[in-house]
Amino acid sequence: MRAGEFLEAEKLIRVCLEVRRQALGERHPEVAGAEYWLGRCQEGLRKHAEAARVFARAAETYRH
Repeated sequence: MRAGEFLEAEKLIRVCLEVRRQALGERHPEVAGAEYWLGRCQEGLRKHAEAARVFARAAETYRH
């Protein structure tokens, strides 16, 4: 993917993540899945520190 595609995907995943949080709650596996994909987009944008935080949050969500 190109940077512009990652930016668009990141924007859409953030919307998806917010909808899932509101509908399912913070600790739902679907929320963790959206967090994972957000992290992948951030990696593609070379936002590695931010991606690491999102991956950690997704892992914590899966553990609960």
